Amino acid sequence: MRRAAVLVLAVVGSWPVAPAGALSIQGQFLASPGPDGDPAHGGGTIEAAFAAAARHWEAAILDDVTVTITYFWDANPGPLGYSFGDGRTGTIGIPNMHDLFLDATPDGNEEYTTPALAHATLGGTPLNYGVGFTGGSGAATGFDLFTILLHEIGHVLGSGPNAFADYADGDVDVTAPRPLAGLSLPVVGGCCHLATPAGYSDLEPVMFPFIDPSERRWISDADLLFVAQGGGWEQLDPSRFAAVPEAGTLTLVGLGAIGLSSRRTVRSKPESSAAPAGP
Repeated sequence: MRRAAVLVLAVVGSWPVAPAGALSIQGQFLASPGPDGDPAHGGGTIEAAFAAAARHWEAAILDDVTVTITYFWDANPGPLGYSFGDGRTGTIGIPNMHDLFLDATPDGNEEYTTPALAHATLGGTPLNYGVGFTGGSGAATGFDLFTILLHEIGHVLGSGPNAFADYADGDVDVTAPRPLAGLSLPVVGGCCHLATPAGYSDLEPVMFPFIDPSERRWISDADLLFVAQGGGWEQLDPSRFAAVPEAGTLTLVGLGAIGLSSRRTVRSKPESSAAPAGP
């Protein structure tokens, strides 16, 4: 059973800021030829998109650890993105032939018309499951590079030494000292990606294996618990796990080789399959 609501929400505050002593993600861009005009649009850069995505994770995970991630444009055909790592170091590749949105101002979301927040109930616990924006216009009708990098950084952070063993039974079991210990999160196909509960039809989480064009996703509480458990992260932003407010009172605030695949508006027909990577 689940409870889900997609609401029109007020956007308040600024981009997330990590507190002192929290996670630090150091990105190292390997010079490589990116998309030249079409099929990428928006005027932004991969460096700016990576930095914005890293800030989201830094604001959500408070362990005092530095993670180093190398990232690059890949000239070979493939999914929207792929990654591998061990929870503390990693590498991300972004194939450069896709219809991508490179946001020149990734700290803003003005290219999207509709903020969305969806909830699911797992084991009797209501959980913030999908957060983001839909209705991209102009260049934002492409696949959002910020969201792709948010997903791939999540994979690097979540690929701890025990992650793959935990996936084997089809779910991730949240353990203390992380919030909501005892909660079980469903896994896609027994490995690597956060699934949605039966009957869920709203905005999918960042760590789901497919993304649609014209949408942007942020880290939901389900995403955060999934990545934190897999990567052994223990100190999470406590403000994220308050009781779920009633409909109409919500405010949307400026709050991962494994691949993220593209999917067109016809959700039953993904363009390609996610490509799992080794640890």
